Amino acid sequence: TDRSLENLFPLKWCKLIAVQMNVCFDIYFEHSTIKFTGAMNDQDITVFGHGKQTRAYCNIDDAVGMIKNICLKGKHFVYNVGKMDEEITAIKLAERVLKTIPNSKSKLIQIDYPNEYPKDEPMRRCPNIDKYYEEFKQKPSIGIDEGLYNFYQYAKKNWL
Repeated sequence: TDRSLENLFPLKWCKLIAVQMNVCFDIYFEHSTIKFTGAMNDQDITVFGHGKQTRAYCNIDDAVGMIKNICLKGKHFVYNVGKMDEEITAIKLAERVLKTIPNSKSKLIQIDYPNEYPKDEPMRRCPNIDKYYEEFKQKPSIGIDEGLYNFYQYAKKNWL
C-alpha cells in the first residue's frame, strides 16, 4: 500500500512515485519506428503472428503531461500512464500506418514470432487510468491517427 512504502522511505523531502508506462508513441513509436520509416521508403511492414494482439497507444506528449502532473501534484504512490479508450490490433495499426503514408508501395506481411520472442506475450495491453482521471480530471487527448500523422510529418522533415 501507499502507507507501507512511505514507512520504508520516510524522508519528507523525497517523493517516491511508481509510474506504470504503457505503450507510448511519437518519435520512438514502440517497436514500430523502423517499420514506420521503412514504410515511408516502400519497405513492407511485418506483423507477428495473427496480428490480433491489442495495445492502447498513448502519444508521448500526453504521457509526459501525465507524468508531470503525477510528479508535481500526485497524491498516490502508483499510477498507470497511458490511453485506454483507443485499443487497436497490430494488424489495424499497420493498416493505419500504411494509410498515413501517401503513395507507399509497402505491403502488410504477417510472419511467425521469432524463437527468442517471449512465448507468453500478452494478447492485450490496455492501462486502467481511472485513478489518474479521478485525481486530475483529464485524459490523454491525442488519438492514434493524429499521432501517426504528426509522426509522419516529423519523420518526413527530419529523417528522409
